Amino acid sequence: MPLPNSFLRVSWLRTLFALIGFALLTSGCAVLGPVAGGAAARLPLSTSTTTAMPANPSLTLDEAGRNRLLVVGADGNIFSVDPDGERRFNLTSDAGPSQLYNQPTWSSDGSRIAYTQIDGRRNSRLVTVAADGTDRRALSVPFAPFFYFWNAESDQLAYLSNWIDAQQTTIALRVATFEDDEPAVSTVSLGQPLYFSWSPDGDRMLTHIGNRETALTDLNGGRTILARLSANFAAPQWLPDGRLLYAVTENGRQQIVLADEAGQYAQRIGFSGIASFVFSQDGKHLAFVDTPRAIGTNAFGPLYMLDVDEQIYRQLSEDPVVYFAWSPDGTALHYFLVEPVRGQIWLRSMVWTEEGVTRLARFRPTSVFFEQYLRFADQYVQSQRYWSPDGSAIVYAGTGENQRTGIWVQNVNGESEPVLIAEGVYAAWSPK
Repeated sequence: MPLPNSFLRVSWLRTLFALIGFALLTSGCAVLGPVAGGAAARLPLSTSTTTAMPANPSLTLDEAGRNRLLVVGADGNIFSVDPDGERRFNLTSDAGPSQLYNQPTWSSDGSRIAYTQIDGRRNSRLVTVAADGTDRRALSVPFAPFFYFWNAESDQLAYLSNWIDAQQTTIALRVATFEDDEPAVSTVSLGQPLYFSWSPDGDRMLTHIGNRETALTDLNGGRTILARLSANFAAPQWLPDGRLLYAVTENGRQQIVLADEAGQYAQRIGFSGIASFVFSQDGKHLAFVDTPRAIGTNAFGPLYMLDVDEQIYRQLSEDPVVYFAWSPDGTALHYFLVEPVRGQIWLRSMVWTEEGVTRLARFRPTSVFFEQYLRFADQYVQSQRYWSPDGSAIVYAGTGENQRTGIWVQNVNGESEPVLIAEGVYAAWSPK
């Protein structure tokens, strides 16, 4: 089903202005189009020095992994903290020029945290630790992981890293399994760009490789091809009910498709540029962005929504959107509108519900938040959470209109201002 023509009207003058402003924001970043890796693979060097940390509070494992924020601090260290900024728990304390930490990621049940460690000799480690700081495991890996994604049971951790194959640089999809004391790691797929989504039972993945092939891939590398000619899109999505969401090109037309595991389509949505999409958890609404052309972010275009049961389309924005994610119960959609102001790019938080749209605060994202996460938001939205577990608030990292920079928490009802709760460059909410 193509979009009605009325939904294709965009404020091109303002979009062009935003594109120019975005080029200023991303100067020095490779303009990659929808490619995972790229800037996300470049780990920023910390220039901080080691400082003494206060003693960690006494937290049970449940307390440490429930309704907590996982933060990359301004000094490069990783810690968790309550949403009000209290009970900071330090997971690292020695970040500096010779010790880098990156990509902290909650497990699906909130019990564990994974992150990348790189020492002064550029040795790379995949580290996992219980949320209360116990049971730390470090695994040496040949290339630094730049994206993590736990399966639903939190006993397998998939990650992406650079790789060398036949003397050519590429990207590897690898899986670490934690059944024994020593985790086992296997390489599942190679290719660039490479995006994927876990199956609900954790025994397979839906992969999109080379911006061409979409397949069901088992953990031994076996593949069942669903489409040999994909459309212009990045991250596929394997829904909790078993349905698959990806995009194909058929008869010269690009379509987002909702399919079963046999590749039979239940829904088709036409688009013209580059598609980014995410289904609501209740399976009722599909949100998607149609980006006119590649400029270095997976999403940078108007935001649409489809009510699947009623087959009703809505256009939520004409101005570009770079990120969008459903609340845990699937009833609200949070997204960032691009607002260029005097040569600077601001992002405006917006929240849609059936009752209407709430306009929240705006901010300038930190370089880490933008370059490593928002540029590839349709992939990260499946493994990182900026919604609170109860759907009442969101978290983001950036500079507010009062020129203060750090980690902000804002209630989505629009009745209060965002609160600066910590110094930091990135934060994500625990799943529970």
